[in-house]
Amino acid sequence: MNQQEGVIDRLVNAVTEDIKTSYETRGFPEFYAYYVLSSNPKLYPISGLQHFIGTGFVASRLVSFLLKKSGKDGNSERLIATAFLAGVLHDFNKWYVSKEVLEQRVIPLLKETQIYNAISERLGEKGADDAIRDAIEIGLKLESGGLPRNLQFIGEVVRTADILTGSEDSWSISACINRALTLKGIEARNILPVIIGKQRPLVSLVSEHVEGELEEAGAIPLISTPEGMLFLVEDVGKIDATKIYRDIATFITSEITGRT
Repeated sequence: MNQQEGVIDRLVNAVTEDIKTSYETRGFPEFYAYYVLSSNPKLYPISGLQHFIGTGFVASRLVSFLLKKSGKDGNSERLIATAFLAGVLHDFNKWYVSKEVLEQRVIPLLKETQIYNAISERLGEKGADDAIRDAIEIGLKLESGGLPRNLQFIGEVVRTADILTGSEDSWSISACINRALTLKGIEARNILPVIIGKQRPLVSLVSEHVEGELEEAGAIPLISTPEGMLFLVEDVGKIDATKIYRDIATFITSEITGRT
């Protein structure tokens, strides 16, 4: 596991721990309660937890992939953490309040979460605080423009992640592919779609196994839609689809018959 993947995995565990804590104490950390769970960000059924946390993870995956592809690993952990936080906080532009007010309200509550602990463990307290402030800056200016040059790359990625997780058009795999291709550095050979079909119980079982097989082959899971999944790969031509089909067929047979 490289450092970039380690940062994202640590953030996954952090969000999991925060949610686990909510069940144990019957209350989410205040940051989630005020800024994530209380929001219904779209005109169709999608929660703030799905959209904001989802945007954060999609943005961090995209930044990680693009940095690795370009060979620019310097400061990658900081950029990935900033992308995640900017995804979580990306709708701050709709609040119409000052950056100072948001910093006074948001940072203290965010510091009470496992998300902050995960980032500060990797970046130190100052690095984590700087990442939060950059994320707030991106959130405030994502739609209006005027982002500083050093934040424009992450801003573009977050805008794409926002659409991929919050647009009805993005329920379509083809629409997701077209959107991903608008990012500089993402080419057709870097995108691997997996068309699943109608969502029946067997499909859920198979999709989890497909994801595991593809991750083992080096693919990075990006999004899941009603039509299937989208992965990022170095080169789609290097994925041995025949082997994966064979392994999935064996898996399905063993699950149905109870034999290994």
